[in-house]
Amino acid sequence: MVIRRVLLDAFGTVFSPREPVFQQYTNAARSLGLHVEEDAVKNGFKRGTFPFKQWAQSHPLYGKLSSPPLEAEEWWSNVIADTFRYAGVATSAFEPVRAQLCRSLVRRFWGKEGYELHWDCVPFLRALHGLPSPAGTHRRFPAPGIASNTDPAVSKILHSLGVLAGQTDPPDAGIRAEEIWTTWAIEEDKKDVRFWQEVLRRMRQTSGEADLQAEEVLVVGDELVSDYETPRRAGFRTLLLRRDLAGGEHARASYDDETDGLAQVDSVVTLLDVVEWIRRENGSTV
Repeated sequence: MVIRRVLLDAFGTVFSPREPVFQQYTNAARSLGLHVEEDAVKNGFKRGTFPFKQWAQSHPLYGKLSSPPLEAEEWWSNVIADTFRYAGVATSAFEPVRAQLCRSLVRRFWGKEGYELHWDCVPFLRALHGLPSPAGTHRRFPAPGIASNTDPAVSKILHSLGVLAGQTDPPDAGIRAEEIWTTWAIEEDKKDVRFWQEVLRRMRQTSGEADLQAEEVLVVGDELVSDYETPRRAGFRTLLLRRDLAGGEHARASYDDETDGLAQVDSVVTLLDVVEWIRRENGSTV
């Protein structure tokens, strides 16, 4: 079957932190007068995977399922506070600036202050838009959708980075706001096939293509389980994005599949390679 639609992961695929997150945490803390060592924050941030997991378990979906529900900003603020606590920052020094620091960091990571687009994202959107639609239901190949393991802030990030429909050139090459699907909204994890089944159901609605099949949708992302193996089990076509980011671990969501032994997967190095892959797969149709 030909590829009719594309779904992209967000973090590590479309955008990544401008600098390692622990550096941004350190700079934000110092700007408010906290005396913190970068290495301590880095170590605290690594240990901070524990408070993240703890909060994810005790308050799933960024607090959406808590009773009463938490706002995502409050959820993240608690993770941030625990990270600094693990970094050894004394409570007496932290509490006076806690609210301001947590608010500034949450909002930093809501947009281009904390994140930047990967160089190939905009050229990819334009190149994908330049393909004719293989299904004949669109004048051009539709813009990609987003499948993200996060909260609604991903829409703010994408808007801040200028890649939503109406912000790009041409305007309809950008990502449509109604085609940004998150685990927060769907209430399933990307490692669960039910997430992908629900995304397909919603994509059929937003695209007006009730006959769209999973094998006609290509999923591209940088995490082996979430973006490659699980959607493939749900019937989707998948490509693992393996950018060459030597020394740039902060720009990838995961290196697990490579550190544990290089997995034998269908992969690409850039998003532009995805366009060429679609050309080859669709053959003379495109």
